[in-house]
Amino acid sequence: FVDVLNPELIVIGGSFTVVGDYQKYSIIKGLSLHGLPQLVADCEVKVSELGDKAAMLGAFAMVFDKMFKEENNGK
Repeated sequence: FVDVLNPELIVIGGSFTVVGDYQKYSIIKGLSLHGLPQLVADCEVKVSELGDKAAMLGAFAMVFDKMFKEENNGK
């Protein structure tokens, strides 16, 4: 994943946030063992602060955004 997409940030979210800090170090170790060192060094791993609420908040944001755009297009 890191070797192909070269992300600056990987966010651990959803149900993984419960064990996020423990999982975070395993992910970093796996990246270090199997990824290209120069790409892994530029990639940060963080645990989401939203937890299980992320999906609900994302769905709300999408609906709110769509409603706001339709309201502004009608005027």
